[in-house]
Amino acid sequence: RTWIAAWEEWIADLDRALARERIPLIPNVGALATTWDNTNYGLTAGVFCEGFLDPGLATGDWMSAANQTMSLARDRIVILQNSLKSPDDVAKRKYLLGSYLLVKGARTYLAYFASGALEWYPEWDLELGAPVRPVGTLDTLAWRGVYRRDFQKGIVLVNPGTAHLQIDLDATARRVELRGGGPVAATGAASRLLETTPVSRIDLAPKSAEILLR
Repeated sequence: RTWIAAWEEWIADLDRALARERIPLIPNVGALATTWDNTNYGLTAGVFCEGFLDPGLATGDWMSAANQTMSLARDRIVILQNSLKSPDDVAKRKYLLGSYLLVKGARTYLAYFASGALEWYPEWDLELGAPVRPVGTLDTLAWRGVYRRDFQKGIVLVNPGTAHLQIDLDATARRVELRGGGPVAATGAASRLLETTPVSRIDLAPKSAEILLR
């Protein structure tokens, strides 16, 4: 047998054993960006994706990982984690948040941090409401050269490609601006602030994302 076949048999048996004790098995499956890896990661209650949908991924690898993550998010627990060079890396924060919102299912969770797990970022307080459509595939989200997902109170746009794009929105929306965020102070207070700017056209640099409020 191949290593993959042996692993699948073992992980499915372990998942069944833990399920009998009402313990969900959530293995670390990495970034899901190794395109030759045909392992069935849907054999457990959920997955933990470390380094998920990173802007450093080639566009094809990002697309493959996004589609696989969306497939798992339909009926599995999916925990997505990545890291920041510093709390001020707003561009990466937006890209990770936008990518998460594209693939988000009913039990999909996000975390990113710069220096430790006790950090908070203002974008985690965004109220976008429910997605207009359930999680599908990237093809269903393709729109004017980027990927778009609509929520009750907002819109998410992600450009995983290498071209700089200008997108007409056909209506005025409020572009979310991120201010502050990072380690939580000893008092327990988190530094956070969300601001918005009205726009009817948006610039999307390569490997970038924008969150818009209606």
